[in-house]
Amino acid sequence: MAYSVYTPPEWHPEERLPLVVLLHGAGGGHLDFDRYEVDLYLDAEYRAGALPRVVIVNPDGELGFWENWADDTHRYRDWVMLDLLPEVRDQFNVAACPEHCHVMGVSMGGHGALRFAYYEMDHFSSVSVISALVLSHQAALEEFNGLLGWFVPHERIWGDARDPNALPRDVDPFVGWTENEALRQKSLYLAWGTGDSERIRASNENFAAVLDESGLTYTQAIFDGDHKWVDWRRVIAEAIRLQVPNLTLE
Repeated sequence: MAYSVYTPPEWHPEERLPLVVLLHGAGGGHLDFDRYEVDLYLDAEYRAGALPRVVIVNPDGELGFWENWADDTHRYRDWVMLDLLPEVRDQFNVAACPEHCHVMGVSMGGHGALRFAYYEMDHFSSVSVISALVLSHQAALEEFNGLLGWFVPHERIWGDARDPNALPRDVDPFVGWTENEALRQKSLYLAWGTGDSERIRASNENFAAVLDESGLTYTQAIFDGDHKWVDWRRVIAEAIRLQVPNLTLE
Protein backbone atom coordinates (compact mmCIF):
# COMPACT_ATOMS: atom_id res chain seq x y z
CA MET A 1 0.00 0.00 0.00
CA ALA A 2 1.18 3.49 -0.86
CA TYR A 3 1.32 6.60 1.30
CA SER A 4 2.73 10.11 1.27
CA VAL A 5 4.11 12.29 4.05
CA TYR A 6 3.92 16.07 4.34
CA THR A 7 6.43 18.04 6.39
CA PRO A 8 6.18 21.80 7.00
CA PRO A 9 8.60 24.28 5.42
CA GLU A 10 12.17 24.13 6.74
CA TRP A 11 11.50 20.84 8.54
CA HIS A 12 14.63 19.04 9.74
CA PRO A 13 15.04 15.48 11.11
CA GLU A 14 15.91 16.64 14.63
CA GLU A 15 12.58 18.43 14.96
CA ARG A 16 10.00 16.45 16.95
CA LEU A 17 6.52 17.38 15.77
CA PRO A 18 2.97 16.15 16.34
CA LEU A 19 1.63 13.65 13.81
CA VAL A 20 -1.66 13.91 11.90
CA VAL A 21 -3.08 10.87 10.09
CA LEU A 22 -5.28 12.22 7.28
CA LEU A 23 -7.71 9.73 5.69
CA HIS A 24 -8.96 10.45 2.16
CA GLY A 25 -12.47 9.97 0.80
CA ALA A 26 -14.06 7.50 -1.62
CA GLY A 27 -12.55 7.61 -5.08
CA GLY A 28 -9.44 9.32 -3.74
CA GLY A 29 -5.97 8.28 -2.73
CA HIS A 30 -2.78 9.23 -0.96
CA LEU A 31 -1.87 11.76 -3.67
CA ASP A 32 -5.03 13.86 -3.24
CA PHE A 33 -3.19 15.98 -0.67
CA ASP A 34 -0.73 17.16 -3.32
CA ARG A 35 -3.05 16.94 -6.33
CA TYR A 36 -5.41 19.48 -4.79
CA GLU A 37 -2.58 21.62 -3.42
CA VAL A 38 -3.34 21.13 0.25
CA ASP A 39 0.43 21.11 0.74
CA LEU A 40 0.84 24.54 -0.85
CA TYR A 41 -2.08 25.94 1.13
CA LEU A 42 -0.58 24.72 4.42
CA ASP A 43 2.88 25.96 3.42
CA ALA A 44 1.45 29.46 3.07
CA GLU A 45 -0.33 29.18 6.42
CA TYR A 46 2.86 28.07 8.15
CA ARG A 47 4.91 30.85 6.63
CA ALA A 48 2.27 33.33 7.81
CA GLY A 49 2.65 31.98 11.35
CA ALA A 50 -0.97 30.80 11.33
CA LEU A 51 -0.47 27.08 12.08
CA PRO A 52 1.32 24.82 14.55
CA ARG A 53 3.93 22.69 12.81
CA VAL A 54 2.90 19.07 12.17
CA VAL A 55 3.86 16.06 10.11
CA ILE A 56 0.92 14.69 8.09
CA VAL A 57 0.77 11.13 6.76
CA ASN A 58 -1.68 10.35 3.95
CA PRO A 59 -2.33 6.60 3.64
CA ASP A 60 -3.99 5.11 0.55
CA GLY A 61 -7.14 3.30 1.66
CA GLU A 62 -8.70 2.64 -1.76
CA LEU A 63 -12.51 2.18 -1.41
CA GLY A 64 -12.12 0.20 1.77
CA PHE A 65 -13.86 2.54 4.25
CA TRP A 66 -10.70 2.27 6.38
CA GLU A 67 -12.00 -0.97 7.90
CA ASN A 68 -10.64 -4.42 8.64
CA TRP A 69 -12.99 -6.26 6.28
CA ALA A 70 -15.32 -8.94 7.61
CA ASP A 71 -14.17 -11.39 4.91
CA ASP A 72 -10.56 -10.84 6.09
CA THR A 73 -9.27 -9.98 2.60
CA HIS A 74 -8.30 -6.39 3.50
CA ARG A 75 -7.17 -4.97 6.82
CA TYR A 76 -6.80 -1.25 6.19
CA ARG A 77 -6.93 -0.17 9.82
CA ASP A 78 -4.33 -2.74 10.87
CA TRP A 79 -2.08 -1.67 8.00
CA VAL A 80 -2.18 1.96 9.15
CA MET A 81 -1.79 1.23 12.84
CA LEU A 82 0.59 -1.75 12.86
CA ASP A 83 2.74 -1.16 9.78
CA LEU A 84 2.55 2.44 8.63
CA LEU A 85 2.52 4.45 11.86
CA PRO A 86 5.59 2.78 13.41
CA GLU A 87 7.51 3.39 10.18
CA VAL A 88 6.49 7.05 9.89
CA ARG A 89 7.07 7.74 13.57
CA ASP A 90 10.57 6.31 13.29
CA GLN A 91 11.54 7.95 9.98
CA PHE A 92 10.19 11.38 10.86
CA ASN A 93 11.01 11.46 14.58
CA VAL A 94 7.46 12.50 15.54
CA ALA A 95 6.34 13.10 19.10
CA ALA A 96 4.80 10.44 21.30
CA CYS A 97 1.27 9.09 20.95
CA PRO A 98 -1.43 9.55 22.06
CA GLU A 99 -0.78 13.07 23.30
CA HIS A 100 0.73 14.28 20.04
CA CYS A 101 -1.07 12.05 17.52
CA HIS A 102 -4.28 13.04 15.76
CA VAL A 103 -6.59 11.44 13.20
CA MET A 104 -8.59 13.40 10.60
CA GLY A 105 -10.70 12.35 7.64
CA VAL A 106 -12.73 13.81 4.79
CA SER A 107 -15.90 12.17 3.45
CA MET A 108 -15.30 8.37 3.64
CA GLY A 109 -12.19 9.26 5.63
CA GLY A 110 -14.38 10.97 8.22
CA HIS A 111 -16.15 7.64 8.72
CA GLY A 112 -12.70 6.09 9.05
CA ALA A 113 -11.58 8.70 11.58
CA LEU A 114 -14.58 7.92 13.80
CA ARG A 115 -13.81 4.20 13.59
CA PHE A 116 -10.11 4.74 14.31
CA ALA A 117 -11.06 6.88 17.30
CA TYR A 118 -13.12 4.01 18.68
CA TYR A 119 -10.84 1.06 17.94
CA GLU A 120 -7.56 2.92 18.49
CA MET A 121 -8.54 5.40 21.19
CA ASP A 122 -5.27 4.79 23.04
CA HIS A 123 -3.29 6.15 20.07
CA PHE A 124 -4.99 9.46 19.26
CA SER A 125 -5.80 12.50 21.38
CA SER A 126 -8.17 14.06 18.84
CA VAL A 127 -10.42 13.18 15.92
CA SER A 128 -11.60 15.54 13.17
CA VAL A 129 -14.51 14.53 10.93
CA ILE A 130 -15.04 16.61 7.78
CA SER A 131 -17.97 16.22 5.35
CA ALA A 132 -18.64 12.64 6.44
CA LEU A 133 -21.84 10.64 6.35
CA VAL A 134 -22.23 9.97 10.09
CA LEU A 135 -24.57 7.02 10.41
CA SER A 136 -26.16 5.28 13.35
CA HIS A 137 -26.29 1.48 13.31
CA GLN A 138 -29.82 1.43 11.91
CA ALA A 139 -29.17 4.20 9.37
CA ALA A 140 -26.09 2.35 8.13
CA LEU A 141 -28.10 -0.83 7.57
CA GLU A 142 -30.67 1.17 5.61
CA GLU A 143 -27.99 2.89 3.53
CA PHE A 144 -26.29 -0.37 2.57
CA ASN A 145 -29.59 -2.00 1.69
CA GLY A 146 -30.29 1.00 -0.56
CA LEU A 147 -28.41 3.01 -3.14
CA LEU A 148 -25.03 2.90 -1.37
CA GLY A 149 -25.11 -0.87 -1.46
CA TRP A 150 -24.92 -0.87 -5.26
CA PHE A 151 -21.30 0.33 -5.40
CA VAL A 152 -19.88 -0.46 -1.94
CA PRO A 153 -19.03 -4.15 -1.24
CA HIS A 154 -20.70 -3.80 2.15
CA GLU A 155 -21.15 -7.50 2.87
CA ARG A 156 -17.44 -8.11 2.33
CA ILE A 157 -16.62 -5.12 4.56
CA TRP A 158 -19.13 -5.46 7.39
CA GLY A 159 -20.93 -8.75 6.83
CA ASP A 160 -24.58 -9.37 5.97
CA ALA A 161 -26.39 -6.02 6.21
CA ARG A 162 -29.59 -7.91 7.06
CA ASP A 163 -27.90 -9.18 10.21
CA PRO A 164 -28.54 -6.75 13.11
CA ASN A 165 -25.09 -7.63 14.45
CA ALA A 166 -23.32 -6.83 11.18
CA LEU A 167 -22.39 -3.39 12.51
CA PRO A 168 -21.74 -3.88 16.23
CA ARG A 169 -23.68 -1.51 18.44
CA ASP A 170 -20.57 -0.44 20.32
CA VAL A 171 -18.98 1.09 17.21
CA ASP A 172 -22.10 3.04 16.30
CA PRO A 173 -20.80 6.65 16.70
CA PHE A 174 -24.13 7.71 18.18
CA VAL A 175 -23.54 5.13 20.93
CA GLY A 176 -19.78 5.31 21.31
CA TRP A 177 -19.55 9.08 21.72
CA THR A 178 -22.38 9.17 24.26
CA GLU A 179 -21.72 6.04 26.33
CA ASN A 180 -17.99 5.31 26.14
CA GLU A 181 -16.32 7.52 28.72
CA ALA A 182 -12.80 7.09 27.31
CA LEU A 183 -14.03 8.12 23.87
CA ARG A 184 -15.87 11.10 25.30
CA GLN A 185 -12.55 12.44 26.59
CA LYS A 186 -11.17 12.78 23.05
CA SER A 187 -11.21 16.19 21.39
CA LEU A 188 -13.80 16.05 18.59
CA TYR A 189 -14.06 18.44 15.63
CA LEU A 190 -17.17 17.97 13.49
CA ALA A 191 -17.46 19.94 10.25
CA TRP A 192 -19.67 19.91 7.16
CA GLY A 193 -20.22 22.28 4.28
CA THR A 194 -23.20 24.26 3.05
CA GLY A 195 -22.66 22.54 -0.31
CA ASP A 196 -22.53 19.00 1.07
CA SER A 197 -25.42 16.70 0.16
CA GLU A 198 -28.60 16.82 2.19
CA ARG A 199 -27.83 13.32 3.50
CA ILE A 200 -24.44 14.42 4.82
CA ARG A 201 -25.77 17.64 6.34
CA ALA A 202 -28.71 15.86 8.00
CA SER A 203 -26.51 13.06 9.39
CA ASN A 204 -24.13 15.59 10.97
CA GLU A 205 -26.99 17.65 12.37
CA ASN A 206 -28.47 14.49 13.93
CA PHE A 207 -25.10 13.50 15.37
CA ALA A 208 -24.52 17.00 16.75
CA ALA A 209 -27.97 16.97 18.38
CA VAL A 210 -27.18 13.68 20.12
CA LEU A 211 -23.82 15.02 21.30
CA ASP A 212 -25.51 18.14 22.66
CA GLU A 213 -28.12 16.07 24.50
CA SER A 214 -25.39 13.97 26.07
CA GLY A 215 -23.57 17.06 27.32
CA LEU A 216 -20.40 16.31 25.36
CA THR A 217 -18.07 19.21 24.63
CA TYR A 218 -16.94 19.30 21.01
CA THR A 219 -16.32 21.79 18.20
CA GLN A 220 -18.89 22.13 15.43
CA ALA A 221 -18.12 23.99 12.21
CA ILE A 222 -20.36 24.61 9.21
CA PHE A 223 -18.17 25.93 6.42
CA ASP A 224 -19.19 27.79 3.29
CA GLY A 225 -18.17 25.32 0.61
CA ASP A 226 -18.72 22.09 -1.25
CA HIS A 227 -17.68 18.46 -1.03
CA LYS A 228 -14.30 19.25 -2.55
CA TRP A 229 -10.63 19.37 -1.54
CA VAL A 230 -10.41 23.01 -2.59
CA ASP A 231 -12.78 23.77 0.31
CA TRP A 232 -11.55 21.04 2.64
CA ARG A 233 -7.99 22.33 2.69
CA ARG A 234 -8.94 25.42 4.68
CA VAL A 235 -11.07 23.27 7.01
CA ILE A 236 -8.10 20.94 7.52
CA ALA A 237 -5.99 23.97 8.43
CA GLU A 238 -8.62 25.10 10.93
CA ALA A 239 -8.81 21.60 12.43
CA ILE A 240 -5.02 21.60 12.88
CA ARG A 241 -5.22 25.01 14.58
CA LEU A 242 -7.87 23.78 17.01
CA GLN A 243 -6.73 20.21 17.62
CA VAL A 244 -2.93 20.30 17.65
CA PRO A 245 -0.94 22.02 20.42
CA ASN A 246 1.37 24.71 19.10
CA LEU A 247 4.70 23.36 20.21
CA THR A 248 7.97 21.99 18.97
CA LEU A 249 9.51 19.40 21.25
CA GLU A 250 13.22 19.55 21.88
